[in-house]
Amino acid sequence: MEEAGHCPTQKLIYLARVAEARFEAEIELTDSGRYSPMESNAHAYLKMAIDANKELCSFVNPKLKSIEQTKTDHLSDMSPEQKLEAAKQAVRMMELEVKRNGPSAT
Repeated sequence: MEEAGHCPTQKLIYLARVAEARFEAEIELTDSGRYSPMESNAHAYLKMAIDANKELCSFVNPKLKSIEQTKTDHLSDMSPEQKLEAAKQAVRMMELEVKRNGPSAT
């Protein structure tokens, strides 16, 4: 596909944009009174845009999930002493925030 210069993702993005633009144009024609709602094809273009975006999600979401799964947990690289110090720092930061904001009305 690359050799043929065809990228399905780019094509889906293009089609989604075209469908969205046609949808907006149809709405504008309907709002201006040039089309009646029954003559407008806005719903068809909206469906095309939605379908193209759904297809894009099927490409993008698995990639995002794989990236999220490869993120490392910073705590796993710390020694117990370092974890304890990080927790103490977090508590100090929270105490400072509470002092700055004053007592809450609960």
